[in-house]
Amino acid sequence: MRKTSSSRACGRCKQKHLKCDEARPSCTKCLSVGAQCPGYSSLSRFIDEGVNVRRRYERESSRPLRRKNYRNDRSSSSNSPFIPVSQSSWTLPDIDDAGGGEQSHPTPISANFQTPQHHEDNPLDARDSPLGVQNTPSLDFTASRGTDTLTPSGSSDLRETVHGLGHGLLSPPDGQDHASHRNVSANTSQFSIGHDHEIAFLTRYFVENIGPWLDLFDKDRFYTVYVPVQALECLLLKYSIAAVAAKHLGRLQGLRNSKPHWRSRPSIMEAYPDSHRVDWLYKAANYYYRTLSYLRHEMPQGWPGSALVDCELSRHGYSANGLPLNTMETDLEHELSLISRRMKICRDEVIAATSILALYESIDASNDEWLQHLNGLKSLFNALKANPPTANVPNDCGVDIFRTQGAKTVFWNFASQEYLAAYIHESLTRIDPEDYPSWRVAGLPIDDKGSILWHEVEDKNIDKTVPPASLFSKILIWLLCRLTYVLYSPDNETSVAHGNTQGPGENQNARWRQIRAELDMWFQSLPKTLVPCARIEQPYVTGSGNDAPYTSPFPEIYYSCTMVAAMMQNYYFARLLVLLYMPHEANNRKTSTPQARLKEHRQFTIEIESCCREVCGIALARPHCSVRVQMVQPLYLVGQCVDEELKRKVVIELLRGIQADLAWETEYRVKQLLELWNADVDGLGAR
Repeated sequence: MRKTSSSRACGRCKQKHLKCDEARPSCTKCLSVGAQCPGYSSLSRFIDEGVNVRRRYERESSRPLRRKNYRNDRSSSSNSPFIPVSQSSWTLPDIDDAGGGEQSHPTPISANFQTPQHHEDNPLDARDSPLGVQNTPSLDFTASRGTDTLTPSGSSDLRETVHGLGHGLLSPPDGQDHASHRNVSANTSQFSIGHDHEIAFLTRYFVENIGPWLDLFDKDRFYTVYVPVQALECLLLKYSIAAVAAKHLGRLQGLRNSKPHWRSRPSIMEAYPDSHRVDWLYKAANYYYRTLSYLRHEMPQGWPGSALVDCELSRHGYSANGLPLNTMETDLEHELSLISRRMKICRDEVIAATSILALYESIDASNDEWLQHLNGLKSLFNALKANPPTANVPNDCGVDIFRTQGAKTVFWNFASQEYLAAYIHESLTRIDPEDYPSWRVAGLPIDDKGSILWHEVEDKNIDKTVPPASLFSKILIWLLCRLTYVLYSPDNETSVAHGNTQGPGENQNARWRQIRAELDMWFQSLPKTLVPCARIEQPYVTGSGNDAPYTSPFPEIYYSCTMVAAMMQNYYFARLLVLLYMPHEANNRKTSTPQARLKEHRQFTIEIESCCREVCGIALARPHCSVRVQMVQPLYLVGQCVDEELKRKVVIELLRGIQADLAWETEYRVKQLLELWNADVDGLGAR
């Protein structure tokens, strides 16, 4: 005979309809069969006592009561104040309609607020996620919409919020037709996170829109193909993907770029109910701190980088397990300990999630947080390389830092962010470009003296073992890391300021000459297939609004391969840096006459103008979005080199177009250029 399940039974006993003895921390039934007890849900039930009143006056009512909208709960007592109503019976009024204007920021509410229907359909949610929806900490937004500053909220705030919702927003249909009410999931979607539809929607959004940014220089598409599949079983990757996808949607006001000329109905996971009304930045912040909590638990005790995660959590009032400091509970701590013991540390997942979080911070130019995640990546690579003798670390970790393809991909993605961070902050790179053994293990054909083995590059191109674009991209990334490392080293500042030709200054000049020679050799060794497939030298731009038509001062250059387009733009970016910052003594050009010296300066100016034309030409062709997010710093450097008003206008339009189309922060560079040019705010600087 099947036994009646208790309302306080554990998840497994409730699913199996077994009588649970409710022992803590694990019930006897689960221990007897050798199963892991998933724990007990603390979700409260809302019971409606008004059913007794409705039954009493049912005959006197002119409108028959719709019993199908209510379900009886035999496990609840007869004198309980409420009988639970099905999830589809509740409705939330439209916030926009109620307010009569644009949607305001949602009321701070804990994700603990869930309907009983959702809980009963998923009795094992608490087991699968230690920070499941029912255990998500309450977060208050103290700033305006669009910021991620959070403060923890106590349980009293939750009670007040639910009390207010019970008297205001939530109301039963009271006999109205169910079809006239909107689905409750669409209305409560901005208060809850982690349900299947939302995760599927955000995962697909990541694959289609954000993954290509990270896979720009990876032929195997690690972030687009491998990471989403691993996220099915790795909560760390699942929530990091959801965090960056939700943040990007929030910066786009929930308006996803639709596929052009598609007339058929989109799939369910392509759309999200009232996406433009959902506060995606609120969801992104919740996913972000949930990811940090999992990241902290996946790092062994004492590993470098774990302190950075603890600092980030505590800075917003959270403990090391991702819970608010003033709302920690014994049950949640127990669940976290179970998950922590069950999780196996996999370095690919940890470093991949850290790199995704770095992208999360770089979208809106959160420089401090971005640099913290880059520091964490560097610490992880150092720890894997050193293989610390810690009991919590598996024996196979750190033997070969690049044994897996995932580690190599994350390393090259990290390196591509490193030279950009060094250029933005005018600082040294965290990666040592002269650590030649590590670069060689990562796949760079280089000798112990720092010279590229071009004969190996040629052999690989002939054998087709490595795609030419992928190999040349890696070489260029290393050259850019070395270039920025030399550019902002103290020895370079001394040699440029004083014109030293002896000692450290001479050594620095030798580095500059080697970098210039490697760049020249890189360009000369490019295969003939890596060329633009379309080019317009003087495109005619039709005017829009009050702007008159004009001939563009830059060409339009289109590459069929996105990797090649980004690679060539980075090459001209590197050439500009060498031309502008290389000390004159390093040129090793002895000119005896003023005429020869002037000729040299004219040639120097021509080379700079040529590089500027190529950078803007690739940008004007509007390549793939993964290329456009990489061109912010090259365009900023070009803006400092051009002096014609029309050229400056084109640069500003390109930078602002990136932010408008891709939600990638560029306005800080626009302001810097306008200040540099001392432009008229009502003229060029006006939006």
